[in-house]
Amino acid sequence: MNDLDTKPSAISAEISEEHEAFTRQRIIREAGLFVDDPESIPGRHHPIPAGIEPVRLLKDYDTSRTTGRKVRCSACAHQQPHNRGFVAEMPDGRPALIGINCGEKHFGDGAWQRMNADLRREQDDVYYAARVHPALQQIQTSYERAVGLKGAIRSFEGQWKQMRQNVPELFKKLDVACRRNEGALVRHVTRMVPSIGRDGRLTHREQVENVSFGAVPDPGAFIARSALHDLDAAIGTLRTAKLKLESSADTRPRRDAFAALARGKRLVEDVAAQMRGYVLNSSGEWWASAVRFCLAEGTMTRLNLTHRTLRGSNDGWTAFDVTIPRLSPSDLANVDALLGEWPGGA
Repeated sequence: MNDLDTKPSAISAEISEEHEAFTRQRIIREAGLFVDDPESIPGRHHPIPAGIEPVRLLKDYDTSRTTGRKVRCSACAHQQPHNRGFVAEMPDGRPALIGINCGEKHFGDGAWQRMNADLRREQDDVYYAARVHPALQQIQTSYERAVGLKGAIRSFEGQWKQMRQNVPELFKKLDVACRRNEGALVRHVTRMVPSIGRDGRLTHREQVENVSFGAVPDPGAFIARSALHDLDAAIGTLRTAKLKLESSADTRPRRDAFAALARGKRLVEDVAAQMRGYVLNSSGEWWASAVRFCLAEGTMTRLNLTHRTLRGSNDGWTAFDVTIPRLSPSDLANVDALLGEWPGGA
């Protein structure tokens, strides 16, 4: 798109990250690697007897997202209240609650970091494994729909390019309005108006008036680069993700695959926004004002007066040997469906 408006992808990125966090929490909770209420675990050590250290971390918790109550650490003398921590397994098999900061402080950097990394790895394995199969199915469906959508966009943009070539003066004026004036079609007219001078005599002075001819409905889409560029890039993320998901069961390639799919979805959101802009800019109503604006500016003096009125037809709006292309409602439905079914796994 362009810098005139905030990209839909920039807004949706925050939403996607929040959704991703909730999805991850749900999956690892179902796998028994996250607990909502750690105080409900029976048989806990509290406090941990002196000289005993945990052998591994069983699961983690974040009560700020669940119960809203802080729990007390079993490792430190002050039993520090905390929201985030771990359920640790002690040598006798009993669990204990250890705050996220207290564990490293009381049980050493190396051993604690190793146990923490082991738990994270186990959670990652469960999380990505749950998402792989659904994602592979969605990738195939999305790929077919995206490739089909390319044809509609290519046809529209091809006709739009031809229209630009047929009436370059018109498009030059409209491009300038989009880049400099947010699409507003305003003509500055200088008039001489009566005025009383300092000596009391009648004189004339210049007065600049702004005459509005409306505006380009979506200036961003009017001057944006081809939507095919972003759609091709999004299709590329589908190929990349499919290869990574099928080639390895390791966590890192899977993580990279889902990161690629997230980038792809943001690209498709931009494509969808641009296509909606195409629809607005293809509306015949505002083109009559655009033609009048350019005639008034003197950039289209070669046109006959009969060309000022757009004539309707079944295929679109036509004027001065130019057909204004349109996207069909089914094309917009397809890009919305593509967004809805874009792969993300479980």
